[in-house]
Amino acid sequence: MPAADTSSPQPMSPAVARLVAGELDEDRTRSAQEQCDQAAELVDHAALGRADLAAIVDAVWLGEWAATIPTFTDTPAPAVAARRAWKAGLDGAGHLLLHSGWLTHLETDDELVVRLRAQHPAPTGQAWQRRAAVYTLVTALRSGLGEWGDAGMALDAARQGWGRRSGTAQAMAAMIVEDLPAAQQILIEAGRRADRAAEWERVMNGGLL
Repeated sequence: MPAADTSSPQPMSPAVARLVAGELDEDRTRSAQEQCDQAAELVDHAALGRADLAAIVDAVWLGEWAATIPTFTDTPAPAVAARRAWKAGLDGAGHLLLHSGWLTHLETDDELVVRLRAQHPAPTGQAWQRRAAVYTLVTALRSGLGEWGDAGMALDAARQGWGRRSGTAQAMAAMIVEDLPAAQQILIEAGRRADRAAEWERVMNGGLL
């Protein structure tokens, strides 16, 4: 499996690059770049490869793009992004958007979500778990965490942004409370370098790389 290149900005696929060109403001562009750089470090640590990082990078950029698209329905942004991913043949990104992150916790009967879940079941296996763990960690930071240990702050940010009774806020809260610790543990157990054990113990306790 080719190792991911962590030394330079992480490129998105041409289809995603065309889609987001000129569509994201400075804040969203910077956020996506930071998430992708963080993902590159985590992918390297977890002994994943270029295909894994490419899927995560595309999912991050598509997620930021979809959040800017006005809709006239209650369709959640990750589902809009996932649909676009599959239209572009980016199955890896589509699975991440649909089957990891906060969308997995959203109780919705939205037609698009129901249809996509039926057409594209969640992958299985250790490599998928590691890939999804990386995506969950980097997108959880976007949801309001300064560090992965700041779960309380992230919960408050989600509730302030969406309203305490919002299904989206509740789904984000579930991701932060349930998925974040699990994702940390998956990546710590996946660590391939014993000399980084102390560093990853710090990550598990809430720190950043």
